[in-house]
Amino acid sequence: MGPNARSIWDQIQRHQVLILIGARGTGKTKVVSEVREAFEAHGQAPWIDARRIETFEEMVEPLVSSSNSISSEFLPDEIPDSEDTQILFTIENADYLYDYEWLGSAQDRLRALFTDQKIRGKWRLLITGRPRLRGILGGAGSPLANAGVVVPVKPLSKKTISEIYRVDDSKAGFIATQTGGHAELSGRLANFCAQHSDKPWQILEAFVNENRSYIDSVVADHGELGSRIIEAVWKAPGSSVHGDAVSDRFLRKDGYQARSCIEDLAGSGLLVLEGRYLSINRIVSKAVDRELRSEIEMVDPGEHELAAKILFEIENKLRILVASRLCRLDEEWWQVFVPEDVATKAESAKSYDEEVKDLSIDTMHPIFYLDFATLFEVLQQRDLWSKTFAVEFSSKNVQSVSLAQFQQWQIKLSAVRNRVAHNRPVSVADISVLKDFLGLMTQRVN
Repeated sequence: MGPNARSIWDQIQRHQVLILIGARGTGKTKVVSEVREAFEAHGQAPWIDARRIETFEEMVEPLVSSSNSISSEFLPDEIPDSEDTQILFTIENADYLYDYEWLGSAQDRLRALFTDQKIRGKWRLLITGRPRLRGILGGAGSPLANAGVVVPVKPLSKKTISEIYRVDDSKAGFIATQTGGHAELSGRLANFCAQHSDKPWQILEAFVNENRSYIDSVVADHGELGSRIIEAVWKAPGSSVHGDAVSDRFLRKDGYQARSCIEDLAGSGLLVLEGRYLSINRIVSKAVDRELRSEIEMVDPGEHELAAKILFEIENKLRILVASRLCRLDEEWWQVFVPEDVATKAESAKSYDEEVKDLSIDTMHPIFYLDFATLFEVLQQRDLWSKTFAVEFSSKNVQSVSLAQFQQWQIKLSAVRNRVAHNRPVSVADISVLKDFLGLMTQRVN
């Protein structure tokens, strides 16, 4: 059992519920596999991949099958006082459950079962997911998070990199410095070094170019807040910045989520934590440096203006799509379907705007005060996608777009929007992305 799996093993002995958070490629699956294998020497270790289920019953079926104590009704009262079976139930990729309206009640039912006194110290629940799982469950006060502990995955150490990828200490040190210990990036860099005879530091630029899309995806797993934190650390004077300074800056606006996001970034190896100081791993730093210093294929300022115009059209078509389709479901759609905290924030921004703006400008609906990311969240929230927007984006008369494809569009569009909003150079590829998505929207919204 590796050191990261050993750490999770030790914690699962002390907690009934453990939620393991990590971006793609951080080694969650390997860690959990090692923990399950070790647990099987003591009892049963059923598991389920949340990407392959659609109902609560499907999710808990492996647990029900492994136990003679509970039925598909999943009631704690069914458990006898004499229950002594040791069980570790694992739900992997739980962030894929965000679209199901039964998730709220599922948390309550799982919490009731795994905190029952009759199975305390005997049954345990291990959940894994990407950073967005924190928000999907409802934050630190959610039923499951509150019932146990939420921990970020740990980056690989130099020693572990040397053992796993069979490289000497010198090369392992180089890899750890460049990747921050991110498992998948470490493996890719080890293979890249083995395929090239140049000195390691000489091939780093080529490695970043070849893996740029994957690096962007890992960063995107941490959401818009993660991107802002990385940029803030990159812009800080010196090679590192005090962690408290970063936390304090973002806590004022983003609350506890900022501290959790920093923990997840450090766990993924994107931010390197040395003592109380933060820096960006070399690979991400080089990728960010290329973006912020414009070492990309450039287009003239007129194309930057074009990108802004296309984004304007995309965002407002999204608003029209959301408003018109939700209005068909309920005339009070704003109150019914838009989360209360989101609606309150938009309405406050609208009120402020009306106090200071030119009165000749027409008053707008609060939906015009939802930011880009929030519009996508409303589109994708739980039952709305399946009830309304899944049909909209799978019409036989136009190009079909699945939920997974829609989420990939969001990642691409958000990256371009950030560049436009902060007056960074826009690439030819960026313009192409915007035009392609605008085409999809135009097919659906006149």
